Amino acid sequence: MSHGSCWSGKESEIRVASEQVVAAAVARGEAPPHFNVLLIAVVASSLIGALILMHLYWYSIFIRILAKIVNGTKGHKASEQEYDGVDKNSKLKTK
Repeated sequence: MSHGSCWSGKESEIRVASEQVVAAAVARGEAPPHFNVLLIAVVASSLIGALILMHLYWYSIFIRILAKIVNGTKGHKASEQEYDGVDKNSKLKTK
């Protein structure tokens, strides 16, 4: 390996070939590969973030139901109050 370049021999050929492939794709109007990877990473990260937020919300509901059960409320009543949104002071009646 020479001091002037970090690429030598076969590595240099591979680098040139990959640059030619990218240049040909861009000439055809396709996006560069790094753009596609970035787009996929942003979408995947957003979906994972949404999934994490939903899990946090669901776990908070389960913890509130568990706290009511530990404090003596029947399980069905606790789930009605927390999960179904039925309050004892509400005028809405459940079936």
